[in-house]
Amino acid sequence: MMAHYYNCLFLFTVLLPYTCSQDAVHVKSPYGLGLTSSTLRWTSAFIDTDSAEIDGVTVNGEAGGVNSSYICRARHGGHNIIGSTHARLCQIAYFGEVFSYPSFEVLTNPSSFARLDWQLWTRFYLIPDGALETRLSYVSRFKVDDVYYGGRLDSTLGRGKLLTVIDGVVKETTKGEILVETEPIAYEITDFKYTSGTTKLKILVDEEVLLDEATLSNEESDSTSTVSTIVSYDIPYKVYLAHVRGLVKGLNTTISLSTLPGPITTNWGREVEGKFSRQTKEVSYELAKGTLVNLTLTGRRIVQEAPYTAKLFAKYPDGKEVIHNLEGVMKTEWVTQIKVEYTHPHFIANNTLAPTTQRTTTTTSEKKIRDYSDYDYMDQQNDDSDTVNEDERSKDPYSLQAYSGSRSVNS
Repeated sequence: MMAHYYNCLFLFTVLLPYTCSQDAVHVKSPYGLGLTSSTLRWTSAFIDTDSAEIDGVTVNGEAGGVNSSYICRARHGGHNIIGSTHARLCQIAYFGEVFSYPSFEVLTNPSSFARLDWQLWTRFYLIPDGALETRLSYVSRFKVDDVYYGGRLDSTLGRGKLLTVIDGVVKETTKGEILVETEPIAYEITDFKYTSGTTKLKILVDEEVLLDEATLSNEESDSTSTVSTIVSYDIPYKVYLAHVRGLVKGLNTTISLSTLPGPITTNWGREVEGKFSRQTKEVSYELAKGTLVNLTLTGRRIVQEAPYTAKLFAKYPDGKEVIHNLEGVMKTEWVTQIKVEYTHPHFIANNTLAPTTQRTTTTTSEKKIRDYSDYDYMDQQNDDSDTVNEDERSKDPYSLQAYSGSRSVNS
């Protein structure tokens, strides 16, 4: 067979509109129309590029190496033709001839989130859903003398044939393997940690908010007495994980954070919001006869953004789970530093200032709500103190060194 080599100038004029258009990878859908992979990409490569250095490049065989061959595609006759790399060229088989291109694209899984499996295929098998396709051709390979040779399955040739190039010659077979991507059906994200230090933490909003207000008065007692009441309030929260390339938007996702009431189920890419269980405080003030005092319950609404790391469990229809290390940016909103403030006592009769010889007390039924960050704003106390010394911080189970909702992971 004759091998054809095309110079770079000719390829540049042919490939320019193509390489600027898209790098999406299409997979076979059970509904007939091809779907776009959320994770895989076609990445440009050239004769002077070492394909092994391209992030996430897909190997024809079981593992990469010096002599590894990679899945590629090149523009030929106005179409993308799947082939395999050889000597830094993309070799394709087309109508019994070999064509070698110095400018091409290689199949990549840059985020490593894609689950790829080679599945057995013969001409008696249907093309499986999830098979990587280009115009009725599918990424395939077959083995000769323990060596994998990549190429394409052309479904238009009879009941299908696998085409590849071996030693410069086109080879055909009706038995081999097809590369299939299986998308997850759900995510579970646990073991959150802010990245080391707080230098990358951004405070977007820091403002005081009113939670509740009340009036205490001593109208019935004939002497100075302690007057009490109960104030109640909600603590809302919001959590947003910025999209990470390679994950499927809208997929059912369970998030476990130490600061949340429990695991939260949402869709990947959507903000999570809710409220902690309603909190109550008993407040008391020692008032003279015929006086009153107004009080307000306030907190600080903190909206912050910071990078994080976590464990992502991708769950698949066949019951398999794949664990990934996840890095991204988290935006959170909390109400913290809750405190009670009193006005100066006034006489009820004429609203003039009254002498202050009182003592105030505050008790609470709320649980401690602490963030796993070591940032001061996220340290909420049950008393009126807003300061946390370093010894207390080092003992905080929700400090930077701790993580939440952990699952045992077999290494």
